[in-house]
Amino acid sequence: MAKMRKSIAFIFAVILITLFFFLIYRWYDLFLQKPAELLPGLSPNFKDILPKEVIPPLYVLIMVLVLFNAVDSWVRSLVKMPEEEIRVLVSVVKYTILILGVIVFAFVSIKDISSLTVFSGLVGAGVALAIQQPILCFVGWLTIMISKTYKIGDRIGLNQVKGDVVDIKIIHTELVEIGNQSEQETGKIVLVPNSHVLTERITNYTARNPFIWDELTISVTYESDFDAAKDAIQKCAKKIVGEKMKNASYFLSLSKEYKMRFRELKNEPELFVSFAPSSIDISIRYLVEARSRRKISSKLTEEVFKTISKMPNVTIAYPHVEIITGKKSA
Repeated sequence: MAKMRKSIAFIFAVILITLFFFLIYRWYDLFLQKPAELLPGLSPNFKDILPKEVIPPLYVLIMVLVLFNAVDSWVRSLVKMPEEEIRVLVSVVKYTILILGVIVFAFVSIKDISSLTVFSGLVGAGVALAIQQPILCFVGWLTIMISKTYKIGDRIGLNQVKGDVVDIKIIHTELVEIGNQSEQETGKIVLVPNSHVLTERITNYTARNPFIWDELTISVTYESDFDAAKDAIQKCAKKIVGEKMKNASYFLSLSKEYKMRFRELKNEPELFVSFAPSSIDISIRYLVEARSRRKISSKLTEEVFKTISKMPNVTIAYPHVEIITGKKSA
């Protein structure tokens, strides 16, 4: 009920402003036609103070200002959407009002349409050359809005910068920077021009779901008990991420799109083994929330290290040099 009252009040205010300017316009003509019959002293002065040609552009300007300032509360009162989507919608409506306002203002200000067309063409050509980069940014913004490349709240990698999207403006995207190694917020706000969407590769870590695949590799010596090392690492992984991975797999199993792209959906960590020059590498692959990647990796590393440290038959490999001394045989 309160939302309806706000909407009605807003529409009523717009109608009053429109009626007010309409009456001024008509009143202006009336006083010019019959200055002797109606307030003859006001009419000549009124023409000097407020020429008739100024009234329509002034009306357009005031209406644009009113709509521009009222659109935020108006949209929030009428639309039930997540906060990030409301912010994007408000931005779109505001930019639309500004663009339409400029166009209408130009048409009501310039009476000669042919002159307006020629003037618009010359100005447009000059402006296009002068603001080529902003135009590309605007096209990039449209691409983001239409194709849903990313949205507010997504974690993305763009133009060698990684971060969480906090706002998408018409010229640039605001990111809270995430350290490439630490996977933690640095506290910096990075402004990335939207034009990079057209030319750069974009990595979206949370596009359709909040989970990503991560790996932890443990290197053991060739002298270690290989089977014991595999079992120990598998148990550690199940202890740290086993239950979380089951929940994540169930979440993804409900997504038809995910099942179409990834036919095999694992619900427990997987082990992979490979040879290295001085060790055997055992990699554990698991599903984790993108924003918990470093935390889970740290817990898993700690658990694996503590477990292997207690095993006399398994040794973690590391770069070192062994010197073997002995007498040469005759």
